[in-house]
Amino acid sequence: MARPNTHYFEVRISISDFKKIVPDPSKLHVVMPVWTPGSYLVREFSKNVLDLGANLIDIKKKARSYKISKNDWVVETEGSDEVEVTYLVYAFELSVNTSYLDDKHGIINGASVFMYVQGMEKIDAVLEVHAFPGWKKISTGLREIRKLDSTSSQYSVPNYDILVDSPIEIGNQNLHEFNINGVKYEVSIFSISEFDEEPFVSDIRKIVETTTKVFSEIPYDRYIFIVDFTADSFGGLEHLNSTHCLASIFRLEPPQEYRELLALFSHEFFHVWNVKRMRPKGLGPFDYTKETYTKSLWIAEGITSYYDDLLIRRAGIFSVGEYLDAFCANISLMKSLPGSRWQSAQEASYDTWIKHYRQNENSPNVSFSYYTQGAVIGWMLDMEIRKSSG
Repeated sequence: MARPNTHYFEVRISISDFKKIVPDPSKLHVVMPVWTPGSYLVREFSKNVLDLGANLIDIKKKARSYKISKNDWVVETEGSDEVEVTYLVYAFELSVNTSYLDDKHGIINGASVFMYVQGMEKIDAVLEVHAFPGWKKISTGLREIRKLDSTSSQYSVPNYDILVDSPIEIGNQNLHEFNINGVKYEVSIFSISEFDEEPFVSDIRKIVETTTKVFSEIPYDRYIFIVDFTADSFGGLEHLNSTHCLASIFRLEPPQEYRELLALFSHEFFHVWNVKRMRPKGLGPFDYTKETYTKSLWIAEGITSYYDDLLIRRAGIFSVGEYLDAFCANISLMKSLPGSRWQSAQEASYDTWIKHYRQNENSPNVSFSYYTQGAVIGWMLDMEIRKSSG
């Protein structure tokens, strides 16, 4: 990221020891994902790839490379043992599914930046991040194995799935830490304006303490919340030992909006267990080149939506009345929108690729969110279990 004001990430992939792994060592396929796990929409990340080229390092020759589909490039190796692929990625869309780079900071969401070599997805690798001079902090769930200098580090990458599942924030963001039961938690905050961060971090800690009591096992030894406060955005995406969340800076003040903001973090953190460890069978192993279908997103997302507000209440952030008001809003939505009676929770889950993120004027009539449906079903199941079991 030598010129962040251009919004281009400069990516270099060094490929070796591939001859006994890939199907045809004479032609390496370098592939860009079309979607990212946790967000079920084909986003065509290859549209932002430019100037892909390759070099045969050991024979000191430029390789022939060419595109054979929208997201698949072939590199002819000519018997070489070491190949280097370089390309640019234009990154100027601020969301939790895409990547972003400007003169203040950079955000890497792996599927939108990193290609993989077909056949080598399960091979371990090393990621080197070289930050813009003056940017001193790199926040990620990946394990750092070596600091190269004040702005660059190396990270261990067990496989491509982990690389895609580990967002990275680079810049001069503020870092906070706390420890619960021997586990280290970090909160990385980039904000367009200054605010008192300690109360916010304290509330994040309450969410962690409350959520971990639900489960008997903590499946990580370190967890990081990557937070970007912007002028106008809202969203989050779960990852194996981290989450990346975006929110408007203006959500910090009005009490109701602030509680909605905290529910976002509660939701994404609950996903550590529900989705990242216990996940619908249809969501794994991942195929990054096409849609992956499941009828169970109402469980993955909807049951999580039931718990996000409930855990905010248990943490003492919601009053009883505020919690019930928030939950009643879900019931009101289901009663008022005809789509909830047209499309089942399973159908909504299965059709997420073509409907949930692609709303039109008829959507309220014929479709409904599996988040809301699942939250209400989760409440009904919880009540039935309590009634039956005492």
